Amino acid sequence: MTRAGFLRALALAPLTLLAACGEDDRSRPERGALVGAAAAGDTAEVRRLIAAGVDVDERTPNGRTAVTAAALGDHVDAARRR
Repeated sequence: MTRAGFLRALALAPLTLLAACGEDDRSRPERGALVGAAAAGDTAEVRRLIAAGVDVDERTPNGRTAVTAAALGDHVDAARRR
């Protein structure tokens, strides 16, 4: 196999794995993104993630939820549901 052929095969490997799984996770929000946005007080991102269907009850490995992250950072608007 030539170097170019190897690099081409290597570049296609992730696409092959995604096709084999039958699911494309690239359009899904990253795990923990909601907690991170809430902790940063990014209200617009919190709303966007909720609209995208992220699990609002998701917890970080240490048990923190988006609401507790927002509250600890004193970001009331990020925690408020409208």
